[in-house]
Amino acid sequence: MTITGQLRISILHPEGGMSPAKFRAWLRTEATSIQSTAGENDIIIIRLFLPVRILSSITQRKIDVLLSEIVNKHANIHRVELRTVAANLTYDEMSSATDEAHHDIEMMLKEIPPPDTIH
Repeated sequence: MTITGQLRISILHPEGGMSPAKFRAWLRTEATSIQSTAGENDIIIIRLFLPVRILSSITQRKIDVLLSEIVNKHANIHRVELRTVAANLTYDEMSSATDEAHHDIEMMLKEIPPPDTIH
């Protein structure tokens, strides 16, 4: 029996003018959307690039609770990585984050041993 699924890293970055008050609802909506595209055995990691201006207006406890809620609510989302950024990311920075995610997936897949085969 073979179980198949995808390993995915989804990159999120709130819009430039998003207020801290709207951030939590936005993140919950994005996580639900990401989960809705998941296959049964997919493993998803969310990389959240969060500007300091938003992070500094929310307590650490609220951030921890929010990220835990997302992982607990969505079966395929296994973790949310929080990456603090000084300002909104440019297109080139988002492209670089995507390249890094592809590289990280390749590295993770190399660490997974091949399945046992029966001869």
